[in-house]
Amino acid sequence: MSTFDSKLAKLSEQIKLGGLKSPGLSPNSTFAYSSVMSMQFDWTWHWYYVFYFLFVYQLGAILWRFWWKAPSNVIIAAYPTILGRWLTALHMIVDAESLLHNAYKSSNGKPFAIPMIDRWIIFVTNKEELKQLESEPESLLSMEHALNELGFTNLVLGPFALIPEKDKIKSENFRVMIGVLKNKLRSNLPDMTNSFRLRINESIDLEYENGTRLNSHEEWRKIRLMPAFLRIFTRVNITTFLGEEQGTRPEVYKLVMDFYWSIGRALPFLNLIPAWLLPMIAPVLMGWGVARAKVFRLLHLMTHETISGEEAKRNPGARGHLTRWVAEMSRLDDIAETAKVTIGLLFASAFQVPMVSQFMIHSLCKHRDYHDRLREEALRYKDAPFGRVNQDMPLLDSFMRETVRLSPGIILSAPRLIMAPYTSYNQGYHSPAGNWLAIPQVSLMRDEKIWPNASEFDGFRYVDADGNSEDRFTHPAYDFPFWGSLRHSCPARFYVSVILKLILGHLITDYEFKLENPDKKPFMTFGHTRLPSPFLSILIRKRPAEECVPIRSSEVVQG
Repeated sequence: MSTFDSKLAKLSEQIKLGGLKSPGLSPNSTFAYSSVMSMQFDWTWHWYYVFYFLFVYQLGAILWRFWWKAPSNVIIAAYPTILGRWLTALHMIVDAESLLHNAYKSSNGKPFAIPMIDRWIIFVTNKEELKQLESEPESLLSMEHALNELGFTNLVLGPFALIPEKDKIKSENFRVMIGVLKNKLRSNLPDMTNSFRLRINESIDLEYENGTRLNSHEEWRKIRLMPAFLRIFTRVNITTFLGEEQGTRPEVYKLVMDFYWSIGRALPFLNLIPAWLLPMIAPVLMGWGVARAKVFRLLHLMTHETISGEEAKRNPGARGHLTRWVAEMSRLDDIAETAKVTIGLLFASAFQVPMVSQFMIHSLCKHRDYHDRLREEALRYKDAPFGRVNQDMPLLDSFMRETVRLSPGIILSAPRLIMAPYTSYNQGYHSPAGNWLAIPQVSLMRDEKIWPNASEFDGFRYVDADGNSEDRFTHPAYDFPFWGSLRHSCPARFYVSVILKLILGHLITDYEFKLENPDKKPFMTFGHTRLPSPFLSILIRKRPAEECVPIRSSEVVQG
C-alpha cells in the first residue's frame, strides 16, 4: 500500500471514530467530509428507480427512432417535433387508415413517410419508382425479411422458423416456397378442384348443422363468421398440405386447428407489444409452442417418408401434396430444415382466405342486388371443373376483386426492409437501414384519379355487358397491388381464387344468408392490419333441394 493510500485509510478511520483532532478541520467540515465519503461508498437501491430507468430508456428510444432513424428528403406525414412523431406512431396503432388517407391525399403522388412504433414506413405510389424498387437486389431491399417481420414469423414459429440469410440474394427457404406455390400447386389445381369442392361442401354443411338455432321452429341458424371460415379453410388446407390420407383424419385436423388458434390469439397482441418485450411475452401468447411442436413432428415424419420413399410405396397412385413437393424441390440436406419450410408455408396460408371470405360475405349481404346474376352463374359452375386458363366465373371474379379493392385487409402492400442505407435515384429520398418501403394500397385503390367512383362499390366493375373481363381477381397491377408488386406477386393467388370461388359458390347456390346485425362494424384495425371483426355473425338457412340443381350450359368454360 502506498503512503497516500495509508493516509487516506487512516483519515477515514479517524472520521468513523468521531472526527479529527486537527485545528485545520472543524466539526462541520468533518461532518461534510463524512457525508461525501458515505455517498461514494454507500448507495441504497430503491424500487422506484425502475421507473427512472424506463423513462430514460423510452426517451432514448424516441430520440433514436424518430430523429436518428428518420428518413430525409421526403414528406414527413406526422405531427411536428420529435414528440409529435411519437404521438403519430401511437395514433397509427388505433387509426392507421385515416392517417394514411390524409397523408396520401396531401402528398400529390410523391413519396411520404409515416412513423410507426418500431420503424418508419416510406410509402411509394409512382409507377416508375415502383419499377425501380422491383429491380433492386434482395440484399438491399428485402421482401423476404419484411414479410418475416410483418408476420412475426420468428416469434410465431420459434425454433422451427428458417431465418432469412442477409448475405444471400434469395434464401433456399424462399426459393422453395415460391417454386412450390407458383409451379407445383398452380399446375395441379384443375386436378384438385373436385377434391376441394367435396371438402368445402362437407365443411360448410357441417358448420350449418352445428350452428345455433334461433328457436326450435325456424330453419335460420346463427354462425360466427371468423371461426367458421377458419375451420372450413383448414379442412381444405390440410388436404392440400398433407394429402388425402392424412388430410381426412380428425386428429390431424385438431392438431392444425390448435396451431392456428394459438397464432390467432397471439398475433393481435404481438402488433401492440414493444419490440423489446416480444421475446419474453411471445412464448406465453403462443402457449409455449406446444401446438406448433406437434404439427412440426407430423410434418417432419411426412418429410422423412417422402425422402425415404416410404410414402410412395404405401400409396403408389396418390396425388401429390405440398409436403411432398417441398421435399422434392428442396436442396436442404437436413430433414428438419426441409420440414421448417413446410411449417412456414402452413403458417403463411392460415388466415388470408378466412379473412377475405368474411369481407366477401359482408359485401354479398350489403349488396343484395347482385345475388340473382351471381347465383345463376354459380349454378352453371356448380359441378364444372375449373379450367387452366383462369376464366372461370367472371361475375363472381369481378365481385371478389371489387371487394378486396375496398377491403384489402392489410393497409400496405409489397413491403421491403431496407437492409443498408438507401437513396432513391428517381425521387431523391434517403433512409437509414431498418425502415420499410411499401405501397399504401388501401388509399391507392380508393383514388378517384385512378378509379371512377372509387368510394362506391361496383361489383361488376371489371366485366362488360356480355360478362367478359380482362382484369381478373388474380391479376396484379400497379393500381391494384393486393397481391404485392407486379414482378413479385403472391404465388398462391390462383389457389386462393379457386378456394374462394368454391366457398362462395356453394353458399350462394345452397343457402340463404343475411347479417345478424347489419349495423355492426365489419372490421377492426390493429396498426397496419385491418382484421375482420371476430364478432360478426350471419343468419343462414338451407335452400330446398330443387332450387340447387346445377344449370347445364355450353357457356361453361371446361378449361
